[in-house]
Amino acid sequence: MGGRFLLLRQAFLSSPSSLGPLSPAATARLLGALSTALLIGFATACVFGLLPPRLLDPQWQWRFSGILIDNAPVAVVGFGLLHLAAYIDPANDNLQRRIAGLSRWATAAVLGFLLLIPLQGLAVARGLSTASLQHSRQLRQFNSTLAQLRQDIQSAPDAASLQRRLPASLASAIGPVALQQPLPQLRAQVLALVDQVQHRGSARLGGGVTISSHGPVILRSLRVLLSAPAYAAAFAAMVFQPGAELSLLDRFLRSWNRLSLRPWRLGPKPKNAIDSSLHWLGAGNEQESGPDDS
Repeated sequence: MGGRFLLLRQAFLSSPSSLGPLSPAATARLLGALSTALLIGFATACVFGLLPPRLLDPQWQWRFSGILIDNAPVAVVGFGLLHLAAYIDPANDNLQRRIAGLSRWATAAVLGFLLLIPLQGLAVARGLSTASLQHSRQLRQFNSTLAQLRQDIQSAPDAASLQRRLPASLASAIGPVALQQPLPQLRAQVLALVDQVQHRGSARLGGGVTISSHGPVILRSLRVLLSAPAYAAAFAAMVFQPGAELSLLDRFLRSWNRLSLRPWRLGPKPKNAIDSSLHWLGAGNEQESGPDDS
């Protein structure tokens, strides 16, 4: 038994296929399989992480943006591995068909990541607005409750009635000795306790909704706003039309450069504002007199 194991071990170690490099076709198939696994993992994480959908909820919109940005590197690497596999084995028609099919999804991903920018800005604005409204409502309710409590204290006919009208937190702060005081002194003591409660509550609620109080939300939003264009450019760099050598990103950059280099004036550059005005007036006169001269 031991001799058979040694023979099998020597045969496995001496096999050239076990230690030699993979062929281009095998390497391309391996990269294609890895690409499929990564893209399926990306789709699964996004779909199950966004259920149930609540499109108008700012919290869901933040979670939607965060999940896409967190899992975007997986999709970029997966699509990139598919392109690498097709480069290694260009004769593999299956890889070419998969790239052509996924290019439509990649184009949608470019638009989706670009749309994340206004979506994230809208979610932050709506979230801060909702938090501000909730804070204002809490502050109004707090002040209204204390105002009603002061009225109850002022209208109490005796110490026992005054104690019954107090909330449990304030009633426990008044001892039996304090209840033996004359009613005006007891009222003043209880009103001083109410003033302390209002001071502590105003200090807690008076700060309002500020950027510092929502620091994590702001930082996460900045991360989305900076990452979304980068991932959009990455996907655009891997989208090619059939038979074209320029990617979607290359064509966009060429169009951008063409627009930025387009001459907006004819003739030499004017030296000052007066020359500029004369230049444009002269150009307009030439256009008006052109048909008459001909």
